[in-house]
Amino acid sequence: MTDKIIDRIQKLLRLSKSSNEHEAALAAANAAKLMAEHEISMAQLRIDEPSTPNEPIEDQVVEKRSSKVSWRGRVAHGVALSMGCRMYLRNGHDISVIGKPSTIAAVGYTFQYLCREVDRIADEAWENVGRWEAREGIRSWKNSFRLGASATIHQRLTADKEARAAAIPAQRESQAMVLVRQDEQAVEVFAKRLNLRTGRAPSVSAVGAYRHGQVAGQGVALGGGGRAALGAPAKRIRAA
Repeated sequence: MTDKIIDRIQKLLRLSKSSNEHEAALAAANAAKLMAEHEISMAQLRIDEPSTPNEPIEDQVVEKRSSKVSWRGRVAHGVALSMGCRMYLRNGHDISVIGKPSTIAAVGYTFQYLCREVDRIADEAWENVGRWEAREGIRSWKNSFRLGASATIHQRLTADKEARAAAIPAQRESQAMVLVRQDEQAVEVFAKRLNLRTGRAPSVSAVGAYRHGQVAGQGVALGGGGRAALGAPAKRIRAA
Protein backbone atom coordinates (compact mmCIF):
# COMPACT_ATOMS: atom_id res chain seq x y z
CA MET A 1 0.00 0.00 0.00
CA THR A 2 1.47 3.36 -0.99
CA ASP A 3 1.99 6.12 1.56
CA LYS A 4 -0.63 8.21 -0.27
CA ILE A 5 -3.29 5.52 0.17
CA ILE A 6 -2.43 5.12 3.85
CA ASP A 7 -2.64 8.90 4.33
CA ARG A 8 -6.00 8.91 2.58
CA ILE A 9 -7.34 6.15 4.82
CA GLN A 10 -6.12 7.99 7.93
CA LYS A 11 -7.84 11.20 6.83
CA LEU A 12 -11.09 9.36 6.13
CA LEU A 13 -11.03 7.65 9.52
CA ARG A 14 -10.49 11.03 11.20
CA LEU A 15 -13.41 12.48 9.23
CA SER A 16 -15.60 9.56 10.32
CA LYS A 17 -15.59 11.10 13.82
CA SER A 18 -17.06 14.34 12.51
CA SER A 19 -20.09 15.79 14.32
CA ASN A 20 -21.75 16.01 10.90
CA GLU A 21 -23.63 12.69 10.63
CA HIS A 22 -23.64 12.56 6.82
CA GLU A 23 -19.94 13.41 6.58
CA ALA A 24 -19.02 10.84 9.24
CA ALA A 25 -20.95 8.00 7.59
CA LEU A 26 -19.61 8.82 4.13
CA ALA A 27 -16.02 8.99 5.36
CA ALA A 28 -16.28 5.65 7.16
CA ALA A 29 -17.83 4.00 4.10
CA ASN A 30 -15.16 5.43 1.79
CA ALA A 31 -12.36 4.27 4.10
CA ALA A 32 -13.71 0.72 4.15
CA LYS A 33 -14.24 0.76 0.39
CA LEU A 34 -10.71 2.05 -0.26
CA MET A 35 -9.16 -0.66 1.91
CA ALA A 36 -11.25 -3.39 0.26
CA GLU A 37 -10.57 -2.18 -3.28
CA HIS A 38 -6.85 -1.82 -2.64
CA GLU A 39 -6.32 -5.57 -2.49
CA ILE A 40 -8.18 -6.06 -5.78
CA SER A 41 -6.34 -3.22 -7.53
CA MET A 42 -2.94 -4.47 -6.35
CA ALA A 43 -3.80 -7.97 -7.54
CA GLN A 44 -4.84 -6.58 -10.93
CA LEU A 45 -1.54 -4.69 -11.14
CA ARG A 46 0.33 -7.98 -10.67
CA ILE A 47 -1.62 -9.35 -13.66
CA ASP A 48 -1.11 -6.30 -15.89
CA GLU A 49 2.52 -5.81 -14.85
CA PRO A 50 4.11 -9.23 -14.19
CA SER A 51 7.29 -7.54 -12.98
CA THR A 52 5.43 -6.00 -10.04
CA PRO A 53 6.80 -7.60 -6.86
CA ASN A 54 4.35 -9.57 -4.76
CA GLU A 55 4.53 -8.74 -1.05
CA PRO A 56 5.46 -11.64 1.20
CA ILE A 57 3.17 -12.90 3.95
CA GLU A 58 4.50 -11.78 7.34
CA ASP A 59 3.37 -11.45 10.92
CA GLN A 60 3.75 -8.11 12.66
CA VAL A 61 2.82 -6.75 16.07
CA VAL A 62 0.27 -3.94 15.71
CA GLU A 63 -0.03 -3.26 19.45
CA LYS A 64 2.38 -4.21 22.23
CA ARG A 65 0.74 -4.80 25.60
CA SER A 66 1.90 -5.90 29.03
CA SER A 67 -1.21 -8.05 29.52
CA LYS A 68 -4.10 -9.47 27.52
CA VAL A 69 -7.13 -7.22 26.90
CA SER A 70 -9.91 -9.43 25.54
CA TRP A 71 -12.11 -6.81 23.96
CA ARG A 72 -9.23 -5.25 22.01
CA GLY A 73 -8.26 -8.68 20.75
CA ARG A 74 -11.80 -9.26 19.54
CA VAL A 75 -11.81 -5.99 17.61
CA ALA A 76 -8.42 -6.79 16.06
CA HIS A 77 -9.60 -10.28 15.11
CA GLY A 78 -12.63 -8.88 13.30
CA VAL A 79 -10.66 -6.21 11.45
CA ALA A 80 -8.01 -8.71 10.39
CA LEU A 81 -10.58 -11.20 9.06
CA SER A 82 -12.41 -8.46 7.17
CA MET A 83 -9.18 -7.68 5.27
CA GLY A 84 -8.11 -11.25 4.58
CA CYS A 85 -5.60 -11.42 7.44
CA ARG A 86 -5.35 -13.37 10.69
CA MET A 87 -4.83 -12.02 14.19
CA TYR A 88 -3.25 -13.78 17.16
CA LEU A 89 -1.74 -12.91 20.53
CA ARG A 90 2.03 -13.14 20.49
CA ASN A 91 3.44 -14.06 23.91
CA GLY A 92 -0.15 -14.23 25.11
CA HIS A 93 -0.73 -10.47 25.04
CA ASP A 94 0.82 -8.59 22.06
CA ILE A 95 -1.72 -8.16 19.24
CA SER A 96 -0.16 -9.50 16.04
CA VAL A 97 -1.48 -9.79 12.49
CA ILE A 98 -0.56 -12.19 9.67
CA GLY A 99 -0.79 -10.79 6.15
CA LYS A 100 0.95 -8.59 3.63
CA PRO A 101 2.75 -5.59 5.17
CA SER A 102 0.56 -3.07 3.35
CA THR A 103 -2.64 -4.75 4.51
CA ILE A 104 -1.33 -5.15 8.05
CA ALA A 105 -0.81 -1.38 8.10
CA ALA A 106 -4.46 -0.83 7.17
CA VAL A 107 -5.55 -3.34 9.82
CA GLY A 108 -3.50 -1.48 12.43
CA TYR A 109 -4.97 1.94 11.59
CA THR A 110 -8.54 0.63 11.55
CA PHE A 111 -8.05 -1.36 14.76
CA GLN A 112 -6.76 1.67 16.67
CA TYR A 113 -9.61 3.83 15.36
CA LEU A 114 -12.27 1.31 16.41
CA CYS A 115 -10.72 0.86 19.86
CA ARG A 116 -10.87 4.63 20.42
CA GLU A 117 -14.53 4.57 19.38
CA VAL A 118 -15.31 1.74 21.82
CA ASP A 119 -13.61 3.67 24.63
CA ARG A 120 -15.60 6.77 23.68
CA ILE A 121 -19.02 5.09 23.70
CA ALA A 122 -18.14 3.26 26.94
CA ASP A 123 -17.42 6.59 28.62
CA GLU A 124 -20.69 8.04 27.29
CA ALA A 125 -22.69 4.97 28.34
CA TRP A 126 -21.31 5.10 31.88
CA GLU A 127 -22.30 8.74 32.26
CA ASN A 128 -25.76 8.19 30.76
CA VAL A 129 -26.63 4.74 32.10
CA GLY A 130 -23.97 2.96 34.10
CA ARG A 131 -23.60 5.32 37.02
CA TRP A 132 -27.35 5.14 37.63
CA GLU A 133 -28.01 1.41 37.29
CA ALA A 134 -24.70 -0.39 37.85
CA ARG A 135 -24.18 -2.57 40.90
CA GLU A 136 -20.59 -3.13 39.82
CA GLY A 137 -17.75 -0.63 39.94
CA ILE A 138 -16.99 1.63 37.00
CA ARG A 139 -14.05 -0.48 35.80
CA SER A 140 -16.01 -3.73 35.75
CA TRP A 141 -19.05 -2.11 34.12
CA LYS A 142 -17.06 -0.41 31.36
CA ASN A 143 -15.06 -3.54 30.61
CA SER A 144 -18.24 -5.60 30.20
CA PHE A 145 -19.70 -2.85 28.00
CA ARG A 146 -16.57 -2.91 25.82
CA LEU A 147 -16.79 -6.69 25.50
CA GLY A 148 -20.37 -6.37 24.26
CA ALA A 149 -19.53 -3.59 21.83
CA SER A 150 -16.52 -5.47 20.47
CA ALA A 151 -18.64 -8.60 19.94
CA THR A 152 -21.09 -6.63 17.80
CA ILE A 153 -18.31 -4.86 15.89
CA HIS A 154 -16.65 -8.22 15.18
CA GLN A 155 -19.94 -9.59 13.85
CA ARG A 156 -20.52 -6.53 11.65
CA LEU A 157 -16.98 -6.59 10.24
CA THR A 158 -17.23 -10.21 9.14
CA ALA A 159 -20.75 -9.69 7.77
CA ASP A 160 -19.60 -6.64 5.80
CA LYS A 161 -16.86 -8.67 4.14
CA GLU A 162 -19.40 -11.27 3.01
CA ALA A 163 -21.72 -8.52 1.76
CA ARG A 164 -18.94 -6.89 -0.25
CA ALA A 165 -18.12 -10.21 -1.92
CA ALA A 166 -21.78 -10.79 -2.79
CA ALA A 167 -22.09 -7.27 -4.21
CA ILE A 168 -19.37 -7.81 -6.83
CA PRO A 169 -20.19 -11.16 -8.49
CA ALA A 170 -18.43 -10.17 -11.71
CA GLN A 171 -15.18 -9.53 -9.88
CA ARG A 172 -15.50 -12.66 -7.77
CA GLU A 173 -14.46 -14.85 -10.70
CA SER A 174 -11.92 -12.42 -12.11
CA GLN A 175 -8.20 -13.11 -12.16
CA ALA A 176 -7.66 -10.38 -9.57
CA MET A 177 -10.11 -11.95 -7.13
CA VAL A 178 -8.47 -15.34 -7.68
CA LEU A 179 -5.16 -13.79 -6.60
CA VAL A 180 -6.82 -12.22 -3.55
CA ARG A 181 -8.22 -15.62 -2.59
CA GLN A 182 -4.76 -17.14 -3.05
CA ASP A 183 -3.28 -14.49 -0.77
CA GLU A 184 -5.88 -15.32 1.88
CA GLN A 185 -5.03 -19.01 1.56
CA ALA A 186 -1.33 -18.16 1.98
CA VAL A 187 -2.23 -16.34 5.20
CA GLU A 188 -4.00 -19.47 6.46
CA VAL A 189 -0.99 -21.64 5.61
CA PHE A 190 1.28 -19.22 7.50
CA ALA A 191 -1.07 -19.27 10.49
CA LYS A 192 -1.16 -23.08 10.58
CA ARG A 193 2.64 -23.18 10.75
CA LEU A 194 2.44 -21.13 13.95
CA ASN A 195 0.09 -23.73 15.46
CA LEU A 196 -2.19 -21.04 16.86
CA ARG A 197 -4.63 -21.93 19.60
CA THR A 198 -8.23 -20.80 19.80
CA GLY A 199 -8.75 -18.54 22.80
CA ARG A 200 -11.52 -19.02 25.31
CA ALA A 201 -14.44 -16.62 25.47
CA PRO A 202 -13.84 -13.93 28.12
CA SER A 203 -16.01 -13.90 31.24
CA VAL A 204 -18.55 -11.10 31.65
CA SER A 205 -19.01 -9.67 35.14
CA ALA A 206 -21.79 -7.19 34.31
CA VAL A 207 -24.37 -8.76 31.98
CA GLY A 208 -26.45 -5.57 31.72
CA ALA A 209 -23.43 -3.55 30.65
CA TYR A 210 -22.51 -6.22 28.10
CA ARG A 211 -25.97 -5.98 26.53
CA HIS A 212 -25.80 -2.19 26.42
CA GLY A 213 -22.45 -2.56 24.65
CA GLN A 214 -23.91 -4.97 22.11
CA VAL A 215 -26.56 -2.43 21.15
CA ALA A 216 -24.17 0.53 21.09
CA GLY A 217 -21.72 -1.44 18.92
CA GLN A 218 -24.27 -1.24 16.11
CA GLY A 219 -23.73 2.52 16.05
CA VAL A 220 -19.95 2.58 15.57
CA ALA A 221 -18.99 3.80 12.10
CA LEU A 222 -16.95 1.13 10.35
CA GLY A 223 -18.13 1.54 6.77
CA GLY A 224 -21.42 1.08 4.96
CA GLY A 225 -22.99 4.51 5.42
CA GLY A 226 -26.47 5.36 6.61
CA ARG A 227 -27.58 5.99 10.16
CA ALA A 228 -26.69 2.42 11.18
CA ALA A 229 -23.02 3.38 10.80
CA LEU A 230 -23.20 6.38 13.08
CA GLY A 231 -22.45 6.71 16.76
CA ALA A 232 -25.38 5.73 18.96
CA PRO A 233 -26.90 8.73 20.75
CA ALA A 234 -27.44 8.67 24.49
CA LYS A 235 -31.19 8.11 24.22
CA ARG A 236 -30.68 4.96 22.17
CA ILE A 237 -28.27 3.60 24.78
CA ARG A 238 -30.70 4.35 27.62
CA ALA A 239 -33.44 2.44 25.81
CA ALA A 240 -31.31 -0.71 25.47
